[in-house]
Amino acid sequence: MRRQMRPPSGPGLIGDIDTLVAATALERNLIVVTMDADFQRVPGLTVELVPRTR
Repeated sequence: MRRQMRPPSGPGLIGDIDTLVAATALERNLIVVTMDADFQRVPGLTVELVPRTR
């Protein structure tokens, strides 16, 4: 997954812990619900963005 995300092949890496979360979600066919838009860069990952509110 990290190799696919490295430029010039992909949009750029995400953090190490985020990579672990994304890989787990991909392996288990889960949806990541987050406020972190970086997860949208992961190929094949289903992401639901929750808006930040105050």
